[in-house]
Formats: sequence, structure tokens, C-alpha cells
Amino acid sequence: MWLGVGLMLLLMLPLLLWLAHSRNSEGAMMDPAGRAGTAKDWTRSQVLRDPAFYLLLVAMVAPPFINTGFFFHQVPLVEAKDWTRPLFASAFGSYAVATVVGILVAGRLVDRLGARRVLIFAMLPYALGLVLAGSFDQPVVAHLFMAMAGISTGLFYPCATAVWAELYGLRHLGAIRALTSGMMVFSTSLAPALMGWLLDGGVGFSVLFFGCALWAVLTVPAVLASNAISGTRRLA
Repeated sequence: MWLGVGLMLLLMLPLLLWLAHSRNSEGAMMDPAGRAGTAKDWTRSQVLRDPAFYLLLVAMVAPPFINTGFFFHQVPLVEAKDWTRPLFASAFGSYAVATVVGILVAGRLVDRLGARRVLIFAMLPYALGLVLAGSFDQPVVAHLFMAMAGISTGLFYPCATAVWAELYGLRHLGAIRALTSGMMVFSTSLAPALMGWLLDGGVGFSVLFFGCALWAVLTVPAVLASNAISGTRRLA
């Protein structure tokens, strides 16, 4: 395994260095998909004062939080659902395939529609999977839940950087991405502790599933409101 990792690094590092050296700075500053860009390049401090940013975070932190929480507690989840561990392990195959499909679909949608429009509906498949997992215990539900989680995760990945570039420009994108990535990492560290505390307090998995499904649905008005704020600002 380590030999394979070493060979990959030997192949990828020269390619990455070449791509960084040959990067077209003029083309890189163009707005994604050729659409009209933001009026200015925002700094990180300006982003932190923008209400549209916090509305988008409602959607952006949802997939890493929900995924980490349920995956971390998969053993008590399997026991509560009366599933077998091999069954849930095989469901990760459904998750992987669905994630790849979601990424490929989202990439084209982001190019055509923009990341903020894709984010509007990105969490809806996950909401359906969470409702199914909260309502039924049949073995097939494990695969359906993981597949729906994979689709939403796949839709989320191409948006994770593109949405900030669309809203705030590219000049300070590294600083903005560092901020948002830190928030997502914090959410993944919070999820196991919070879900574990709720489970220890007697809250069942069905309540967790329905609660997370509600969060997934609420991402729709949150992203719509963020888009409305940024749209009004652009017209001003």
C-alpha cells in the first residue's frame, strides 16, 4: 500500500507543480462559467460580516456533520436497526457509487447553472434517505440511505469551492476556503460528540434521522435567502 502511495506522489507532484507554473492568471480571474462576477473581491473579514455567508453555511456544513455523526455511531445504529455489520459495510459500496455519480452530475450542473443554484436542491436526496432510515428497518433501507447520502455528498463536493468563488471572487479565495474548511472540520468533530450525548440521553436514532432530515430540508430556504441577498447586492 505504501509503495502505491509513494508512486502516486512521485507521479502527481511534478504534475501539480507544472499546473501551478503554467496557470493562466488572467483566465483564472475570470468568473466561473463566464457569468457576470461579483462587484469586488471580498476579503475574509468582509465575508464574516456578510449575512449571505452564514445562510450558505447552513447547507455547507450539513453533509460533513451528518455523515460523520452517523458513520461514527454505525455500530449502535446497526444494533438499533437490527441490521448486520456486513450489511452496513456493503452499503458503503452504494455510498461510494452514488457519490461518484453525484460528483459527475454536479460538475456539469455547476458549469451550466452555478454552484449556488445546485446547492438549493443538493441536500434533498439526503433528506429522503434520512426519512426512510427513520421510518423503516428493512435491510434494503441501509443501501437506500447510504445511496441518498452519497448523492448529496457528491452534489456538495463541486460546490464547496465554486460557491465561494462565485460570491466573493478569487483574489482572497484561499483565505476564505481556509475559513470555511475549518468550520466544516469543526462540524465533523462536533457531530460524534453531540450525537453520542443525545444517544446516551435516551434519544433514539429515529429522532436523529428526522431531525437531520429537517435540517436538510431547511437548507433549501437558507440557500434561497442567501442567493436573494447576494442578488440584491449585485443589483445595488
